[in-house]
Amino acid sequence: MEDRTQVYIDWVNSLFSSNKEDITINSLDDLSDGTIFIQIVEKLTHQRVRNAILSPENRKQKIQNIESSLELAQKKFGELHGVEVEPIVDGDPLLTCAYLEAIKTSSEAEVKRTKVMMRNTIVKREMIQKQSAKISTNTNFTFKTSNTSTQTNSKMGDMRISIAKRPSGMKGPPKKHVVPQSPLGLASSASGALMVEKSVPNLNTSNLPPVAPERPKTPKAKAEMKDIDLNKPPTLPSPRKSHKVGISFHDLSRDSVNAPPVPKRSYKHRKDRLEREVREFTSSEMEEVVVVDVQKENSEVVKTEDIKRINDKVFQVNGKLWEVKEAQGDENVMVELNLAPKVLKEFVVACARQILTEFTYSEQLEKEDNVIEDLHNSMKDDFLNQTIIKIQSYVRGHNVRRFPEVQGMAIRKFTMKEITSSEELYVSNLILLKDFYLQKLVEYKDEELIKNTMKDLEMIIKYNQTLLNALLSFKQANNIYGNGFAKQFYQFTMFLKSYTTYINHQSLVSDDIFQKSQKNKNYGNKLKELSMQPEVKNQTVFSYLILPVQRIPRYELFIKQLIKNIPSYHKERQDLSRSLKAVSDINKHLNETRRINENIQRVQFIASKLITKKFDLADDKYRRYIQGGFVKLQGHPQKFSLHDLTERPHCILLFSDVILLIPATKPQKVGDENQVDTLLNSGKFKCKDIIPIYTTSMIDFGGNRCFFINKESTYLIAFETADEKKRWMNLEDDCLVNKYASLVSKGAELRKQTGMSCELTNAVNFDEKIKLFSKPDFESEAYYRDNQTGMWNICYLVLIGSIIYVFDNAISLVNKAPPIKQVDVTNFSLKSPVISTKPSSFEISFRYEEHTFAAKDDEAKTLWMVALRIAFVKFNVWSAMSKTETLPQLIMKEPLPFLIDEMRVNEVTTFLNNMLLVPENRICADCLFREVSTVDLDYGVFICGPCSRSHIKLQHRTLKKGGVPVLLFKQVIDFPLKVLSKLQTLGNLRGNAYFLKSIPENQIPAKEELQKYTASSMAQWIMKKYSFLPADEIVY
Repeated sequence: MEDRTQVYIDWVNSLFSSNKEDITINSLDDLSDGTIFIQIVEKLTHQRVRNAILSPENRKQKIQNIESSLELAQKKFGELHGVEVEPIVDGDPLLTCAYLEAIKTSSEAEVKRTKVMMRNTIVKREMIQKQSAKISTNTNFTFKTSNTSTQTNSKMGDMRISIAKRPSGMKGPPKKHVVPQSPLGLASSASGALMVEKSVPNLNTSNLPPVAPERPKTPKAKAEMKDIDLNKPPTLPSPRKSHKVGISFHDLSRDSVNAPPVPKRSYKHRKDRLEREVREFTSSEMEEVVVVDVQKENSEVVKTEDIKRINDKVFQVNGKLWEVKEAQGDENVMVELNLAPKVLKEFVVACARQILTEFTYSEQLEKEDNVIEDLHNSMKDDFLNQTIIKIQSYVRGHNVRRFPEVQGMAIRKFTMKEITSSEELYVSNLILLKDFYLQKLVEYKDEELIKNTMKDLEMIIKYNQTLLNALLSFKQANNIYGNGFAKQFYQFTMFLKSYTTYINHQSLVSDDIFQKSQKNKNYGNKLKELSMQPEVKNQTVFSYLILPVQRIPRYELFIKQLIKNIPSYHKERQDLSRSLKAVSDINKHLNETRRINENIQRVQFIASKLITKKFDLADDKYRRYIQGGFVKLQGHPQKFSLHDLTERPHCILLFSDVILLIPATKPQKVGDENQVDTLLNSGKFKCKDIIPIYTTSMIDFGGNRCFFINKESTYLIAFETADEKKRWMNLEDDCLVNKYASLVSKGAELRKQTGMSCELTNAVNFDEKIKLFSKPDFESEAYYRDNQTGMWNICYLVLIGSIIYVFDNAISLVNKAPPIKQVDVTNFSLKSPVISTKPSSFEISFRYEEHTFAAKDDEAKTLWMVALRIAFVKFNVWSAMSKTETLPQLIMKEPLPFLIDEMRVNEVTTFLNNMLLVPENRICADCLFREVSTVDLDYGVFICGPCSRSHIKLQHRTLKKGGVPVLLFKQVIDFPLKVLSKLQTLGNLRGNAYFLKSIPENQIPAKEELQKYTASSMAQWIMKKYSFLPADEIVY
């Protein structure tokens, strides 16, 4: 458990290792207030937790923190099962680890899912970008019109248009002339007008020369323009002369959205060009459309309505909207855009927003031009040089400050300053505690406990004053980075063990002073008088007494901060690392000492509240308090019967070696106080039911109930919920693990020294050992997890002596196949895993070897745990040789509801009890769903009443007393054990495998089909199944 806990602690610390705020935890207790959980969830979900309480002061606020973190985690990752808030606040390590595991696995799955979604989004975006790029580069547009639109406007059929940029500076109406189609299918004019032509098949234009666009107007060109007759077609230029290709309106839109970088010169030219492009882009009237009919001899020029460009992909032609739908080759296909009034309104708003954005961009560029132009005019050589030098110094300083070494120096400087100031304040507060509180309390009332505390405090002040003098010398020498601090502090760590005696006395002194202030009014008034002294600054004595306890963890945080911000090659790093290890070890030792002292005090407190006979709760110094709660005891422990389950409320107290049951009713919760403490503070209680853990079997009974069974009594306990029952069973299991683990290690050491083996059942080879499988100690179907693949496989477990044999199934055992694995339980420690995909799992592990099994349900799991611990105690080498540390053997029995109470107890009833412990023997071997009430001695199976009628008709050997050996439980009691041997040799599990091995698998009905069988169908199946009578002795 400690190794697994450390894994989670390291994982939490690794989450915050890259943060500026150093957040570290030393144990799972640091998570109980919920603040770390909130930061973990915020870190993994990238969201903020609302209503987070950074410094919770009571239990309610801690619960609120954990609930807030759980709510955000479930909102992000989905439902997290098995997480309970209150046990985490109480410091339950099992459920705290379970919550951390749930967050960890859910966040890792979320990261993988996000990566897949991002990868798919990137692929889709690249496809859209390629399609958009293809659409934006095409300048040819094909209008696909419907039949209705063609009939409405006969001049608008399927058309192809080419858009070219109209040259700037051209005024007046465009020239009206017809231009033949170019080889590329583009219609253009000398003025760069927009031309539309009807698609005419078989048009041969291969010999026509290309048309050049109009060149910019020069003064000479302007003069020549006056002589041009607009009614005559222009002379086409020679094809040898090169010309510029027209720029599409899509190019203009891209230039407007993705603005070019601002150049240093030519502000006016760039500004004019931008205004011209924006004006053309947002112009409502484009060029004329000329429709050419080449079938007529004389081409007639027909004017259509204006073409207007709405945005990048939408045009208005003859009052209708057309949208670019796709790109086919070098042409964009346009379809008519029919919009509802509401959608049309949104479309108009979007277009207006685009135009407004472009004008805003233009105005912003104009402002930038003015600023740059003013700077350019005011710039001089000296000013320029000074500015360049200043900028270079800023850049160099910025780059240097980004180096980790330089950043670390700043943090080291701040950390050393904080260490010095906090140490100075700490020593002064210790002196105040000694002079103004403890000294005066001793003068008021001479007490040995306070005197001893003063002596411990004087020793602490002496050592810390030495450290403070070293820190002040660093400050006076202007040693702001603390060079040499590591060596001084490492020498100081050798004296930190002096804190141990003070911490042992601190809790006793605090409790003693508090109790006296409550009982003695004069003593309480004296404390108030001392707290009013101006030197103590209105702080109580308790706030000063706790200071040395809190100081050691703060030293550890300071050293971690220094190590984090110091280069790996620094000469101080080695001493700082040694100091950190020393402080961390001392901190763990002090925390453990404090927890032990607090637990011992709690045990003594509970012992003072109980009235017991021949049992002293405080006599064992190794006894520890684990947990308390409230349950209902059902039935009478000494005369237990399942027919009389009278409920009585009890308070249950779990210790490391014993369980106490106190008759009491659960009190109402008062503030933040624990309800068990509320009950114990109300008076003294008699305790008669004392249950030793090491001689008691804890067996699940389904729902929220479980059994505590020992030789003298049987306790059936009902918890408030099923989850609370599981938590108590895990805690009891941990107590047994701690006790058994020491025997495992001692046994392993003894085997290593002597060379002896405890595998008593392995003394013979497997062929000879097969005879032992006819009488196993325990067996059932289960699951086994493959350590390499992590997959769970169905298996058949057989426990003989101290060895677990793992078979593929019961048929493998019947066919005398060797086991796939065998484990000696005396070499391993047994426990329930904290987190597992199977809820009823148990783990057998030792050092680096681990085997994980899972039973069918919790009841079968607890029976396996008891059986394995019996084998451990019986065959463990150290337990067998040691007379002082031998463990008592657990009880392997369970009250069963189908055995008659009036049956007299003898060896036969004990045999039936042991056989019915196997869960499969409680369900009929034939119908597989009814409870058993009868046995068939010849076929060695347990069956139900209806199936027993068909068994009577089978082939049987006649009993000596006459009749067929198909008997009820109450009839079996008069037979000797030798007659019942087949029940142990076969039983329901192996019996089914034995009788079904000769039947083809496709003829064996499933469990669901058997439940639907009629009485006649079931009788036929039983006759087919038991086709032969087995021999008297069956050997596997």
